[in-house]
Amino acid sequence: MGILSRTSLWRASCAVLVVLLTLAAGGARGQWKIVAPNILPHNAMTAKGAMHYKDGIIWAGCNTLVFSPDSGKTWHQANFPTLDTFDAIEDINFADRRRGLVITWDSGVYYTNDGGQNWKVISRNPGCIVSFSRDSRKIFIGGWAGFQWSSDSGATWVDSFTNDENIAAFTEALNGTLFVSTALDNSSVIRNGYIAVSRDSGRTWQDEPSGYDCDSYSVTADSCDASHLVIANENYALTGDGKSKIYVSSDGGATWDVTFSHPIDYLVGSLVNSGNALYAGTTDDGVLRSTDKGQTWDHIGGPGCNFDCRQFAVINDNLIFSMDSFGNIWETDNGGGDPLGPLISELPSSYDLGTIYCDSLSHEFSFVSTACRASRLVGWQWREGDSSSIRISKFNPTSLIVTLRADKAGNKSAQYLLYFDNGSLDTLTLSGNVIKDPNTLMPSVSSLFSTDTILCDTITRTVSFSRTGCSPPAVLRYVILGPDSSSYSASNLNYNGLDVNFYGASLTIQDANLVLALSDGSFDTVILGGFVRVFHSPLGFLTSDIHTDTLGASVRVPITIHGLERSENVNLVLHYDGSVNYLGSFSPSGMKLDVSGSESPGRSLIQILAANNDSVAGYAEFNVFSDSGENAHATFDSLDILTAATPCEYSEPPSATSTIFPPKGCNIPILSKLIHLGEMPLLSVRPNPANGNVWITSSEDLGAATVTEYDVLGTALREVQCDFRNSVAVELRLPSAGGVYTLLVKSAMGTFPLRVVCAR
Repeated sequence: MGILSRTSLWRASCAVLVVLLTLAAGGARGQWKIVAPNILPHNAMTAKGAMHYKDGIIWAGCNTLVFSPDSGKTWHQANFPTLDTFDAIEDINFADRRRGLVITWDSGVYYTNDGGQNWKVISRNPGCIVSFSRDSRKIFIGGWAGFQWSSDSGATWVDSFTNDENIAAFTEALNGTLFVSTALDNSSVIRNGYIAVSRDSGRTWQDEPSGYDCDSYSVTADSCDASHLVIANENYALTGDGKSKIYVSSDGGATWDVTFSHPIDYLVGSLVNSGNALYAGTTDDGVLRSTDKGQTWDHIGGPGCNFDCRQFAVINDNLIFSMDSFGNIWETDNGGGDPLGPLISELPSSYDLGTIYCDSLSHEFSFVSTACRASRLVGWQWREGDSSSIRISKFNPTSLIVTLRADKAGNKSAQYLLYFDNGSLDTLTLSGNVIKDPNTLMPSVSSLFSTDTILCDTITRTVSFSRTGCSPPAVLRYVILGPDSSSYSASNLNYNGLDVNFYGASLTIQDANLVLALSDGSFDTVILGGFVRVFHSPLGFLTSDIHTDTLGASVRVPITIHGLERSENVNLVLHYDGSVNYLGSFSPSGMKLDVSGSESPGRSLIQILAANNDSVAGYAEFNVFSDSGENAHATFDSLDILTAATPCEYSEPPSATSTIFPPKGCNIPILSKLIHLGEMPLLSVRPNPANGNVWITSSEDLGAATVTEYDVLGTALREVQCDFRNSVAVELRLPSAGGVYTLLVKSAMGTFPLRVVCAR
């Protein structure tokens, strides 16, 4: 559209609207997908648009400007001025990630040097195309005022030539040669387009009159051959021969060949070079691609676009982004389903590796040389910056891996020189940010059990450990200190936490500290302070001593419980000792209370149902003897309230003992054994036969006794008074004459005859 005056283009706006109504977002044969739907709302009267890729950022605009910092994964609205109804973005170009240009249909050229955060108008001349020079030192503008350039970021401008030229397209070849596609507009007499050539960056020009239709919106130079040019001719506003065509020149624009032709409206004037392929846009037939420098063209699918639309952002031969006429952005990562060779990307001059914390982050750069003879990476050298945090960790001839390491906190940057086998070198500037929190370990709470109240139970709480930093300390050991440390214990120490148990060893608040020893030599303390409340009623046994004056008499020891809140079912244990026979325990009504199978010598488990406070709940019955002359005992303990409302309602009482007093007397134990066991005392005399003194021994205490000696004829010889104690020998002298004698021992327990032979 470069040869139309601005007035004549407004007359064509109605035709634009008709085209928009007939376009479809389809025509997308091949493997394409929409990655940003409806992101570019536009005005149908001025619907154009442009896309651009540089240093990892994709830019796209129509009536608004958007960008993607991550190769199309996410898209964001740029902080770009709002355009009026009759304005639109014609072209976008960036020198690097920060410096960029946008040219619009009506309001001029906008410039940013902070990555699109702020923009300023550096030229009020509207136009069709804008670009930085290859060395990024100059800015070129093509438009209604002809061709202009600035070497001071737009502060001043040089008009290369005007002469009513309308510049819609230009390109800079690898060797710096400028090719401008233009035409003369004199009194509405439109001539064919021609190429103007400048080999001194726009200072002087040489025309190459040639024959191609002037309504051509894009021209590109081959990446290796500065004389090889390709032009996309749409013939939309000026129909020319009624066909859209692609022209190719191999002699710097002196002559042209048509390599593609299609009846209008077809081509939209969009043409871009990826290095190994050319891409041309159509209105509704997708994308055309040439891999032989424009000689032949194939359809690879994708969206259509409006006329005068610079719809492509080509990342590499296969990763391509394209806008359509409805505000959608499309993507293919495999060349529209027909990929070309390996997927590689251009090596940026600078790259932000992002932010890391305790880990490391690696990024691989694949690249191709911009020289015609493909160069290969042979080495690298650190130039400046923090090489310990940002380093090249691996490289091969076509790629390298850069790693950002979290060795210390802060913003990091480093610059490396890359050496190629053709003798050239490149500079790669890398940046990144490392955030490292201090190494700490903190318990999840500063105090524990402060809101807990227990009775006689136990509760357990977990102290969790939260950590910051890349190498936080571990808990090596712990200790519980303080006046009430016995009320607490800790267990199950692991990386994530520690269990603390609260027992309540005594009443009221229990104060202690849990001290954690950390591997870095520091300590953390958790305050322990739970509260213990006991609601139990004190219990006790009420019993009494029992006296009897009869051997073998039955006695009943009462069982009475004090402190019961209500009628309760209880268990208790009876222990007994002494010369008694246990007959069992019985309720006042005579029901046996002993739990079957629980009895053992000296012990019985007793269960009482519906025991009442201070009432005799039962009796332990015994037959009482006095075999040893000592008292017997019945002891009650281990009281268990089976029907208590809570485990802590009652406290276990101390044991209680009832003493059973049998008859007392000198010979009571002997009589008791006789009655109880049917046993009589045993007396013996030794030696027997004897030839002098003898000794008499009793198995029981007989007390005072009389020993009378009788000869064989029954004549009493003498009488001796003795006191016999259990197993204590009493000495007697036998008569001087030999023979058989009878010793008759008389005591309160009876008379016991003993025979002895005297061998004198």
